[in-house]
Amino acid sequence: LNGEYVANVFPLVPWIEVGIWQLTGASEFSLRAVMSIFSIGVLFLTGWAAYQLWPDKRYVRGNAPFILVGSLVWTLFATANISQVWLVFFLVFAINFLIRVWRFNDERWWIGFALSVMAGLFASGLYFLCLVMPMLLLTPFWADKKRVVRIYVAGLLSILVAFTPFFLWALRVSDALMGDQSLWTIMGGRGIISGIYSPNPFYITLLNIGAVLFPWVFWLKLYRFRKSVAHDPELKFSYLWFFSTLVMLMLLGSTSLVELFALYPALCLIVARHYVQGYNERRDILFIVLVIALIGLLLILIPLNHEFFDLPDWTENVSVWWGAGLILFSVTLLVSANDTRVFTLMLMSVALTLAINFGIVRQAADFYDLEPAGERVSWYQSRGFKMAHLGNYPGHIHFVGRLTEPLTAIHSVEMYQKFKEENPDARMIMYISEIDDQLRERIEYWQPFRGRYLVIAPISEVKPYAR
Repeated sequence: LNGEYVANVFPLVPWIEVGIWQLTGASEFSLRAVMSIFSIGVLFLTGWAAYQLWPDKRYVRGNAPFILVGSLVWTLFATANISQVWLVFFLVFAINFLIRVWRFNDERWWIGFALSVMAGLFASGLYFLCLVMPMLLLTPFWADKKRVVRIYVAGLLSILVAFTPFFLWALRVSDALMGDQSLWTIMGGRGIISGIYSPNPFYITLLNIGAVLFPWVFWLKLYRFRKSVAHDPELKFSYLWFFSTLVMLMLLGSTSLVELFALYPALCLIVARHYVQGYNERRDILFIVLVIALIGLLLILIPLNHEFFDLPDWTENVSVWWGAGLILFSVTLLVSANDTRVFTLMLMSVALTLAINFGIVRQAADFYDLEPAGERVSWYQSRGFKMAHLGNYPGHIHFVGRLTEPLTAIHSVEMYQKFKEENPDARMIMYISEIDDQLRERIEYWQPFRGRYLVIAPISEVKPYAR
């Protein structure tokens, strides 16, 4: 970013963003518009995968995109500027070409597979390979035995072709950095190892998986029709894709809500294939209804009891009517359980998304808004002050502040001392839990941010590594 190397940030997404800004000017709207296009692209690619697997079953390819829209976590985050949406787009693109090779026995589609993998590497680094390779390695379980070796050879050659330009880019970056970062780090290998050794607690992983799979795996009706599709080889392919991705994500320690996005395309195919229109019992959707009602109840209790639960001040502004609306929606869903369809549950997820976005996120926006901090940093830089950032700097202040100079990330006592000696008038950005009167006298700017305080202070006034 701005001439500075940023760990685990790969070039394709910034290239696209800068290209869009060249046409439209720098704005958050253009970023969200591009992300929306790629999110919609995932919908179409999921439908394309369903069509290729079951060309004679129109209801499968028709329902698969709606199932994705009806997945609560996807709907909440799909238009946010997060790298996992790009990853899922190129992943489902690559798998579509793999399906094309398998189903139509046409070797020309390996070209598309190679291009998709190359784009995924430039968007997500070696992490992307970790999600593509399992399905290729599992070829004996989904392809004809006579074609296994051929698919292995062609697939590995395609990956080699895709990897070559990515490796050359990483080599060029390494040369530009004069060896400060290894090739392994630049290609994302160090980030992968870091994730493996710092996974989420197991109970958090289970909760996140449950949230990502909501509401579909809790719709009991789907399980009543599992025997009718037990011998479907295309469904077997989808299950292999889903579980191989899930196992790989857990091995990599990538089990946050957005990191589990990679499960969605395969999940949509599985649910769409299992779904059969027909009679629903109330018990089929009882758990889903209870979850909606519980969320609605929380939206009512939060503003009324924010002091009792020691919640941030902004929570008192959450309207209880959003919670009341969700409870009413859940009751209606239970009463009309017989008519529950994929589209019904999709509307439920949309309703939840609206309640969360407008009921909670909008109220919290001012407490997470970095634009004032960005303007302050820009003001410092315009007057010649060097800026440092304590800890890893992912670039979150650059856009909102329209910064044209880099921030120096401080990772150790030695870096802090050296930067302080070279720039005695510099300012440092830090994040702290509390601000007392003594500290308030030494800082020049502060604002609430993600449950803590973002502060800016003269580097001579702070001792971030003092014990």
